[in-house]
Amino acid sequence: QEINKALGLHVQDSLHQRNIMIQKRRNEKLDAEIAAIAAQINDEMGLAKHKGEPEGHDLAAPFKRKDESGKVARSSTRKAVVLEQRLRNAQKRLAMLEHDNVTVKAKVDELRRNRLMFERAQRRHREEMGTLREAVAREMATAEGLVAERDRLLRQVDGLLAERAAEEAEFQEHMEQYDITILKTQEQGKAFMDGMAANA
Repeated sequence: QEINKALGLHVQDSLHQRNIMIQKRRNEKLDAEIAAIAAQINDEMGLAKHKGEPEGHDLAAPFKRKDESGKVARSSTRKAVVLEQRLRNAQKRLAMLEHDNVTVKAKVDELRRNRLMFERAQRRHREEMGTLREAVAREMATAEGLVAERDRLLRQVDGLLAERAAEEAEFQEHMEQYDITILKTQEQGKAFMDGMAANA
């Protein structure tokens, strides 16, 4: 169960890595958009090089300048307000994306820690499985040795039983021959005694 959970976290880590790349591209797009808006504001208000002033991006300067009649260039001001609003909106979006980046980075760091835990669990599992396989191999070898010893003893017992049966058969044959010899001897003795009695 721990390994399955860690595998799920590993998959999430890959997804978050992909989200980071998407977020990075969005940030780059926003940066380009902000730069374009700022350049457009500068172009509209003539901030690039205005009457010998040094180059800069003082977005507030257009609102401070007045034309020769002392009136604010209203058309340019309206354009500047629109562009300024677009710039602020883009900056807000960028701030939100940066906040999301921080959140995603924290999640990725957590997933990396979980992945390290998963890798450690995998190593521990492999070590335990290796130890278990070695123990099983030893037990199997021991069991095979015991089976071989049992078979050897059974063969030895079978041999002894066969030898004993042969000896018993031989003994029985000798006993039968002995009984026959005794019976013949008794018969011969009786016949001899009968012959002696008849001669007397």
